[in-house]
Amino acid sequence: MKIEFSRLKFDGERFREHTLPLEVARDLAAYETFVIEVAKHLFLQENPDRQRVPRGFEDGFSLHLENVEEGSAIPVLTAFMDQSNLFDGVFERARDLIEACIGHIDGRLPTGFPPRLLAFFNQFGRSLRDG
Repeated sequence: MKIEFSRLKFDGERFREHTLPLEVARDLAAYETFVIEVAKHLFLQENPDRQRVPRGFEDGFSLHLENVEEGSAIPVLTAFMDQSNLFDGVFERARDLIEACIGHIDGRLPTGFPPRLLAFFNQFGRSLRDG
């Protein structure tokens, strides 16, 4: 199953021509890993009787760069998910939690975001520069 998953807006001088420098691809790969790790956390929170996520939890979930839209540079990420690996929308909830974290201006984490995963912000966004 293919669904539009995320539109991340990259703004600034380097993105003025509506292109993404190749170094940003690392950030997008880190974003995929970040989503998977937050999804694992959410799954375990929602299933307190489990100590680990099910075998193959992340199998069948992958993000693909489908398009780069104008408006600075907006990569459109599409998720491919096997029907057997939907886990009640946990990957979408992970995306929403990450986006809520990015959108928090006051510096506090949104409810449910695991502080131990904050280190992923060191990888996702690594290519960003001033301006």
